[in-house]
Amino acid sequence: MSDFPSRKIKFKAWQADSRLLMRLSTVELGKGDQVRHNTILLQFTGLTDKEGTEIYEMDVLLIDYDKYLVFWNAERNGWYYSPLLTREAQQPFLAATAEKMKRFSSWFELQHTPDKRRDA
Repeated sequence: MSDFPSRKIKFKAWQADSRLLMRLSTVELGKGDQVRHNTILLQFTGLTDKEGTEIYEMDVLLIDYDKYLVFWNAERNGWYYSPLLTREAQQPFLAATAEKMKRFSSWFELQHTPDKRRDA
């Protein structure tokens, strides 16, 4: 099997009620199904950023000050990335690209961060 090395299959979970990213070990599963319905599983892409941080789907990555989103493209059957605010310029998410990027946060964390300007 040395021709086909194993790969890491890992997940994190976004818990909508608590607004936290959690390790999969904290997510209740029953017969392979999620028990909590407000939880979204996020798969490890198999790639790391320039600092060695693991990249999961729906992570927001930086190249300089530009933000990009990593996601699974079901039509093209692979990991892709695009500018955070648009999905029109999708590119395959490859190791050479990941090595130039820095993980910033999860898209879910950005969507659920209070706008301090509104609160002021």
